[in-house]
Amino acid sequence: MIAFARLAVAALVVAGTVSPGYAAEPERRLIGAVEEVVLLPWGVPVRARVDTGAATSSIDARDIQLRGPRRARTAAFTLVGDGDSRLRVELPLVENRLIITGGGREVRRPVVRMEVCVAGFQGPVEVTLNDRARVDYRMLLGRNVLEGRFVVDVAHSLTAPPACPPAR
Repeated sequence: MIAFARLAVAALVVAGTVSPGYAAEPERRLIGAVEEVVLLPWGVPVRARVDTGAATSSIDARDIQLRGPRRARTAAFTLVGDGDSRLRVELPLVENRLIITGGGREVRRPVVRMEVCVAGFQGPVEVTLNDRARVDYRMLLGRNVLEGRFVVDVAHSLTAPPACPPAR
């Protein structure tokens, strides 16, 4: 029986290494339940709650105004960072997306593309704009940032510095 088990494991190992389309997974960085994020190009630091249950990331935005014609709309808003720092920003509107909140309610929120830096990853990601004044963290990192890049260990926090270039 032991010889059969060894043979079966050996066959699986060989089959896995030579099967068509096999590719090694890229290395994923370990992050915790809360991580430091820098919003670029402004260099605005925020602590973000990592939420594997959220499909899309969300950022604290106040005084949101949608402007312009339908095909070229922008979202003007006040971006709120840690320490209650505030910056007025205007970005192209990607869409108004139906979001299911943590409480199960359906709400429509504006979505913009914003460059973020977190745990060695830097790139543009879609974020929903939402007044997060009543929650502990200015940003929520969803699966659109996490998937394929990070492994989350909720027993830890602040495990990886953002490692961003200096603000422009």
